[in-house]
Amino acid sequence: AGVLAASRDAGVTHLDTARAYGISEDRLGAALARGLSEHVRVVTKVAPLDVLSQDSDPTFGDALVEASVQRSLRGLGCASVDALLVHRAADWAKPGVRDALVDLRDAGVARLVGASLSTPDELIAMLADPDCGYVQLPFNLLDRRWLDDVVQQALADRPDVIVTARSAYLQGLLVAGSSATWPANAPEDPS
Repeated sequence: AGVLAASRDAGVTHLDTARAYGISEDRLGAALARGLSEHVRVVTKVAPLDVLSQDSDPTFGDALVEASVQRSLRGLGCASVDALLVHRAADWAKPGVRDALVDLRDAGVARLVGASLSTPDELIAMLADPDCGYVQLPFNLLDRRWLDDVVQQALADRPDVIVTARSAYLQGLLVAGSSATWPANAPEDPS
């Protein structure tokens, strides 16, 4: 609660969490219950839908999304969130998932729906869907893919979509100094 209060005082307006982040929703919910809820908006993500294949029963995705969202709302101690995302862009297209998210948005459970992305191709595909209102993408000084003209045009064509950046410090590697252990397949020279 103290960290969240300091964040609020510093101008933080949104909190990002997810079902996949352990007990973070429960912890945030307990802190928000102490009077911080009117100062911040919450963005959360549906649990990753690894068990769902494209050949699944079309109602199966709906049930998984609903169960995940209800668990999130209980943990957060709220009836709605500012944005509800799929944890992986591929989950958006799985049977029943997109429709379940749109139904939850239309019911007032989330103001916006969208996806957490990994690649520019995922971004372009999500921006082509008029129901997508929020995307989250990894962006840092070493990752220039998001500055490609095609990506920038797709973003310019959808000014209604909220875009947030995550991993600005490349999972901490950009601020770790010489003690950082870079992955062997890193495309950039860390120095």
